[in-house]
Amino acid sequence: MKPLISVVIPVYNGGDTFMEVLRQFEQQTLPFDQFELIVVDDCGSDNTWERIQKFAKNTPLLLRLFQQPENQGVSSTRNLGASHATAPVLLFVDQDCLPAPDLVAQHLEIHNRYAEQPVVVAGRIIWSPEFAGSEAIEFYKSLYFPVWEGIDRANAPFYYFVTSNASVRRDKLTTNLFDPEFRHMYDDQIAGWKLQQAGYRIILDEQAVVYHHRDLSLAEVVRRYRKQGSEAARVAHKYPQLVGILFEPGHLLTDSHLKQALYRLVADWAMAEGLTEGLGREFPDQSLIELLDQTALLKNFETWRERRLEQHLSEIASLRQDNRQQLGYIRKIEREYQHQLTELNLLQSEYQALAAHAVALEKAQIYSLLSRVLGRRLAHLSYRGRKAWLELRHRLAPK
Repeated sequence: MKPLISVVIPVYNGGDTFMEVLRQFEQQTLPFDQFELIVVDDCGSDNTWERIQKFAKNTPLLLRLFQQPENQGVSSTRNLGASHATAPVLLFVDQDCLPAPDLVAQHLEIHNRYAEQPVVVAGRIIWSPEFAGSEAIEFYKSLYFPVWEGIDRANAPFYYFVTSNASVRRDKLTTNLFDPEFRHMYDDQIAGWKLQQAGYRIILDEQAVVYHHRDLSLAEVVRRYRKQGSEAARVAHKYPQLVGILFEPGHLLTDSHLKQALYRLVADWAMAEGLTEGLGREFPDQSLIELLDQTALLKNFETWRERRLEQHLSEIASLRQDNRQQLGYIRKIEREYQHQLTELNLLQSEYQALAAHAVALEKAQIYSLLSRVLGRRLAHLSYRGRKAWLELRHRLAPK
């Protein structure tokens, strides 16, 4: 039987998490002969590829493996996987997303319901409960996962096409959908824009769920934001019409004069495009750097960055001061602890002395009792008996 849906997963240094993803696909409610799993390795530096090959020998999954000749980034890797798919529907999942048991069946059901319409099905992405809740993860969610509240789930914006959990019918467009210039971010949102431009409608499905299974530190958040900045610049160069939709630099640069400079930049760009159309010939192209120079945005950004740096240094100094105060408090507690420990040792010594005194007192009380009892009984004994008693009393007397 030919599979009804192909699951495409790009992998780069997937490690234990990806092996767990594969095991979770073995728990799908959809019969194994109705879906195929296409895994494409992007030439990672760990042993994931060898582990996948070993796993493939003992799994009931219809698992097909491919490997890039060299590391090319996630977009090229997804395109390669989609090109090898045989099913009419493509489901894209990331290497660190654990599928709910009915994930594949749920995507297939929605596509069957809209078989005559070009649709994209975008499922829920939930941070795995094992890791959710940390400050870094809660902070990063706003960047990584779109908010569903208040969105028309029957016709969502294109940027809800997130390849951690999204599916589309396979055709000429969707098998070469992702722009290979984007190696880290925005590749799926740009793909969603292309699909929407081609007439696809994006449907949000609450029941199709994956669990984003990874921890996240502050250092990794910083690295990802740096990648986002680099990829955002590439968006501005190649897809300037998406700049105001995918991200809002004016929102990040909170100073009003920076926002005005950004709007001037967009206006200059529009003016250049209008002149090109009006003249009927190619208008001398202006690079983004030139436009930034014209609007003084770079200079303004430097000023803004310096102020932010000063603010961060001030915050760090304050934290250091707080640390010194906390350290002083800890040392005070340590001194009190040492004082209490000394008192405890003294109490223990006094207790031992009292215990020894109590033992001696107890012996003395026993001797006194024996003296009274035996003394009365031996009062009538002969002189020899009384002498023996005196010797006995001398022996029993506490030393």
